[in-house]
Amino acid sequence: MPQKKFKVTNDTKAFIRIREKAAKELIERLTADRDDLNLVVLDGLDAAIVGSTEIDGQTHLIYDRFRVSQIFVNRDGMGADEAEEYCEYNVEGAHYGDGCPIFVDLIV
Repeated sequence: MPQKKFKVTNDTKAFIRIREKAAKELIERLTADRDDLNLVVLDGLDAAIVGSTEIDGQTHLIYDRFRVSQIFVNRDGMGADEAEEYCEYNVEGAHYGDGCPIFVDLIV
């Protein structure tokens, strides 16, 4: 069965720009005046950030697994299954140390 590719429309592009801007503002707010903050920000995946949290005094960005996969499909031309597998092993499975990102499955 052929891989389904997510359709990118002008509305989708606008949504991604809004998400990226909101993510950048969140990161700026979190890092303002905090030289000691170990915050891992994944390059090119700002549109998948859905928030942040603090666990035991360490701040973490929270990424939506589905949106991360969508980015790989739309930006890199991966199939949906390939993007999910890539995300699972290469993004979620990486060892980032302190401030590592948290990946969630959103229920909307």
